[in-house]
Amino acid sequence: MSTLLQWYVTYLQRYVSGYSNLWLLFVFSALIALTSLKVSAASISTSNEKNFQKNSLSNGCVVLLHGMGRSDRSMLYLQNKLEASNYQVVNLDYPSLHREIETLALVSLPLAIKQCKSGVSINFVTHSLGGILVRSYLQEQEIENLNAIVMIGPPNRGSKVADNLLSILPNESRYAKRLSQISKKPTAMVQQLKPINATVGVIAGTRSLNPIFSSWLPGLDDGKVAVSDTCLKEMSDRILIADNHTTLLLNRSVADEILHFLTLKRFSGRSYHFVEGCE
Repeated sequence: MSTLLQWYVTYLQRYVSGYSNLWLLFVFSALIALTSLKVSAASISTSNEKNFQKNSLSNGCVVLLHGMGRSDRSMLYLQNKLEASNYQVVNLDYPSLHREIETLALVSLPLAIKQCKSGVSINFVTHSLGGILVRSYLQEQEIENLNAIVMIGPPNRGSKVADNLLSILPNESRYAKRLSQISKKPTAMVQQLKPINATVGVIAGTRSLNPIFSSWLPGLDDGKVAVSDTCLKEMSDRILIADNHTTLLLNRSVADEILHFLTLKRFSGRSYHFVEGCE
């Protein structure tokens, strides 16, 4: 028992004897809880300090890019997994609905890259629209020490869901403006992107929680993007995981495959690279 707690007990014995035993128990319990909270806070602080020290000897830097309408919080599970594997992680929060993809890429990515320690290898792990940001940036820019890119559920060939939603949403809405850039129409921004010079791995989901969206998509899908539309001509490998577009980010197998790809430039699971429609 700490000295402070002993003092409180003595104080209670001397000055609170007139109160009921129930009231004494209540006060004593509150003090115990307060002491426990202080210990917990100290543990969290120590844990963060240890992580910081561990990450000072990093395997490299990983920039995380969330999807449309999401935030950096959606990538926290993957951030924790990567940091536990000794990567420096830059979890970028960018305003996905407020700017064109090209502008978002040119403004946001350099800020994230600058946070990576000098001289280390740089990787990207992206979700959905985040993958299109990286592709857009690499159309004209080069990234020194670029190691690998892992894209989760990327609409690399657009998405029929975007087209159908565009027929419903007001043209001037923020979602409509961004969806128009990832539609299946030949004039859409995503359809104009050229191959990038990078090692790319794609993780596609095959489970949907949205039967309406899935009815708009051909073949297997994750509820928002068809597996066939995750294809990228220059990708090095691709795997399928039975989860939906959103919860792929919370899937342990996804985290394990990301770590595997960043190290070996291939996934550990069965490859679905060379399949019809992915030439």
